[in-house]
Amino acid sequence: MKRSLLFVSIAALSVFSANAADAIDWSGFKVGDRVELDAACGGNWRRVTIESIGSDPYSAKARKFTIKREDGSDWTFSAPGIVAPCMRALSAAAAQPVQASGPAQPLQGLYLQLQPTGTAYAYIHYYFWKDGRFCEGLPIGGLDHEPADFNTLQQHQTCGHYRISGNHMSVQTQSDAKPHDVTLRNFRSGGFEMNGYATAKVASFQPNQHLAGTYSATVIGNLMTKQTYVFRPDGSYQFSSLPVTSRDGAPRNYAGTYRVVGNTLQLTGAQGPDRITAYPFPDGGIMIGGSVFSL
Repeated sequence: MKRSLLFVSIAALSVFSANAADAIDWSGFKVGDRVELDAACGGNWRRVTIESIGSDPYSAKARKFTIKREDGSDWTFSAPGIVAPCMRALSAAAAQPVQASGPAQPLQGLYLQLQPTGTAYAYIHYYFWKDGRFCEGLPIGGLDHEPADFNTLQQHQTCGHYRISGNHMSVQTQSDAKPHDVTLRNFRSGGFEMNGYATAKVASFQPNQHLAGTYSATVIGNLMTKQTYVFRPDGSYQFSSLPVTSRDGAPRNYAGTYRVVGNTLQLTGAQGPDRITAYPFPDGGIMIGGSVFSL
C-alpha cells in the first residue's frame, strides 16, 4: 500500500466509506471518463481514468470498475458495495488548469520519496516546477527534457501549487479545499526529508548512454508477473513477462531496439507503450514505469 502524510493513494480502502459510496449513482459513469476518486471517502480526491466497466460475478447489483491512476498503474473494484470508494465527475476546480503564481520556488524536476512498508518500500513521485506548481505521481510517457511541459503532465495527473518557507511546505491540489502543511528537514534542492520520509531528485540518463545487463522485477497490478529486460550495448533488447500464477495472464515476449534519454526509455517492437518514464535507481537498478528492475 502506498501511503503518505502528504497524499493518500487510492489503493487505501475503508469500510467506513460505505454510506457515502452508497449514495453515488454508479450508472452514470462510462469508459474513458476522467473522474475524481476518493478511496476512503474522506476528502482526498484524486483524478483517475475509467478504463473498463463490466459485470461482477459475485453481485447482481454491482459492476466491476477498472481505473488507471496517475502513475500508470491500474486498480479494479466493485461498486456499489461495502468497501466501494467514492467517485464523482471532475469538479469545476479540478477541471481548471493550474496557473503559475507567486514567488519563484527552489525545486525543479522529478523527485522520489521512499516510504517503508514492512520489508519493502513504496515509491512516491512528485514533479516540481520553480514557478510554484507541482504534480503528484510518476509521469506517463517519459520526460525528455527539463523542465517538463506542465500542460502535458496535467492531462494525466493531479496537480496544484506549493510554497516553501523555512522548514515548511504548503501544498494545495486542484481538489483540495485548503492547503496542507508539510514539515521539511535537512532541506536542499537535491534532497530533503518530507514529513520524515527521504525525498530526492532522481538521476537522468546521460546523452548517448547504453545499458548492459539483465534487469528483473516482480510487477504487481491487477496481475502479478515476473518481468525481465535484457539490454545490450549495441542498442538491442529482449523483454519477457511470465505470470506468477495461472490467473495472471499468458507469457509475453518481444524484442527490438532501445534508447534512453533524460528520464525516458524508448522501445521499438514493444507490445504496449513505446515510451516509458525511467531513470537510474540508486542501487544500480532501473526504475521503469514505477517498478524497480534490478540486476
